[in-house]
Amino acid sequence: MTRLADPLPALESDLVVTDGRWHHVGLVWDGARRHLYVDGVKAASDASDITVLPSDGALHFGVGKGLDPQGSWSGRMDEIRLYDDALSPEGVKELAAG
Repeated sequence: MTRLADPLPALESDLVVTDGRWHHVGLVWDGARRHLYVDGVKAASDASDITVLPSDGALHFGVGKGLDPQGSWSGRMDEIRLYDDALSPEGVKELAAG
């Protein structure tokens, strides 16, 4: 799940990635919608347009709201990338394939 554009509701998927295997997880914001991908397949998308406001605050990965340890990711993260432009679904699938 992602909280990009908090206080909007989190974008959540029903997919489980706590199976002890490596997974590629990608989030794309295309200027209007959030798209969450797991292993190159779209797992969730917003139903309505959102606005992401500029921020000079910190950017955290794998932590819960308020940096609460109980809501933190307990697995490993191998690589995190940020791009200036929204990736296409094909671009996300290519990254997931390695």
